[in-house]
Amino acid sequence: MDLESLNSFLVIAREKSISKAASLLHVTQPTLSSRIKNLESDLGLKLVNRDWKGIQLTTEGYYFVIYISKLLNDLDDVSMVLKNIENKEDSQKSFYAVTNTSRLRIGIDSWLAPSFSMEILNEVQKASCVDYQIITRPSATIEELLRYGVIDMGFFYHYEGGSQYDSSYQLVDEMVLLFHSKYGSISEDLAKLDFLSEKPFLLFDNPVLVYHRNLSSMLIEQFNIERFQVVDDINVMINTISLDQAYTIVPKTSVLHLMRLFDLNIMPIKYFELGDQAEKVMIKMAYNKDSEFDTTLESMTRNIHQELVANYGKK
Repeated sequence: MDLESLNSFLVIAREKSISKAASLLHVTQPTLSSRIKNLESDLGLKLVNRDWKGIQLTTEGYYFVIYISKLLNDLDDVSMVLKNIENKEDSQKSFYAVTNTSRLRIGIDSWLAPSFSMEILNEVQKASCVDYQIITRPSATIEELLRYGVIDMGFFYHYEGGSQYDSSYQLVDEMVLLFHSKYGSISEDLAKLDFLSEKPFLLFDNPVLVYHRNLSSMLIEQFNIERFQVVDDINVMINTISLDQAYTIVPKTSVLHLMRLFDLNIMPIKYFELGDQAEKVMIKMAYNKDSEFDTTLESMTRNIHQELVANYGKK
């Protein structure tokens, strides 16, 4: 899989025509067709179909476009920033501030950041680490950055069978059901709740629950879910549930910072802690033992873990 093939696929998806795409890319139609066939072969998926209307994306092709377009746009942005560094003094200052390896670099899963960042920043302040960089990304990316040595410390959801870390602590998280407050509080078996079958389930495409594919599948099967709405942002999730358009099940830590608002009826959302009715989720707090901050990181990670355990479950 190469950038040339990915870009060619996007042009074909946009133009809906091999001939038009080939003309825009200044290549022959056979060359372009070969690129797409090789891309499909690499992926093991069929991305496009040809018919009398031209090129039609397959279901997999539509899904692929969403992520590849973002990937190529991100690469273009990075390339532009790097090319402009030499010519602009302001760009140089910001670039070197971001890439300064003497900073303490901490990665946090995007869903954990609202609930965990206060404890993390407090501990950073105690350790007198004046210069730091906080990076929020999905858990899979945080784990990769930790393995690459790009970040010094990471906080992320961890699935069974994932990478193991000697320098880590863990926290067990449970799942919570989120639904509109008009249904009142829940204190019984979920199987007896009729409204669950009346509303679609809010499925997350991309962040935590896609990373835990087994967990998503388990929830869908366990609660016999057949109708779905799909989002990829936690703020959109909150608005959707507030409008009583869906319900969902998420890790408790992803909404820990909002639970007080739920309890005070500031937001029209109720939650029910599933406990043993749903599989638990593991949260890892790991640090890079090869980091120049090694001795500081061990105590920081331990202290943050202790504070989170002490505060866990409080709204």
